[in-house]
Amino acid sequence: MSLRTDRVRLVILIKRNPGLTQEEFCQYWSGIHAAHRNELVLLQAAAVMWASGSQWHGMSMFKAKSYAKIFEIFQNEEYLKVVVPDKKLFLNREGCQVLPLDLFTIIDK
Repeated sequence: MSLRTDRVRLVILIKRNPGLTQEEFCQYWSGIHAAHRNELVLLQAAAVMWASGSQWHGMSMFKAKSYAKIFEIFQNEEYLKVVVPDKKLFLNREGCQVLPLDLFTIIDK
């Protein structure tokens, strides 16, 4: 097993805006909100979280060469003007949990 130093992931566990039902949250996130990479995986994760009674309603994943590169996204002018106001409509930002994840390569010999 070895730690990969060429990639990192940042997962954000999401709580929906309490003013929305789970159905409204999923419709907004999958239809109106900006397009997602790996959208099917994220929507499946949201469905499992909801069905299992988890405190989380969805998740978002960012992948990059470094955490600094991910945080550059969050400081980008377009992200701040477009994405941040949009997220306020469907998620409870204060209730979200951020998880920085290192990647391990596991090889079974």
